[in-house]
Amino acid sequence: MAAGQAEIGIYPASEVAGVKGLTVIGPLPADIDLEIVYGAAATTDSAALNAALAFVKFMAAAENRPVWKEGGFEPLTNLNSN
Repeated sequence: MAAGQAEIGIYPASEVAGVKGLTVIGPLPADIDLEIVYGAAATTDSAALNAALAFVKFMAAAENRPVWKEGGFEPLTNLNSN
């Protein structure tokens, strides 16, 4: 796309959010849009369980949502932080 070899492309927004020379014009229509949900977890037998849980909580924190949106992600608003 950025090299000028195509006039239009369909990509996950997170894949092209920071690409210079590209303009995201909007999402696909809802009936053909694909929602990708990423998950995070820490295993109970982790050697660094507290650090892993802290990292997951940090990534899901409401104050970090603007950074996710800037990166082309649409953060969930109904998170289970257990």
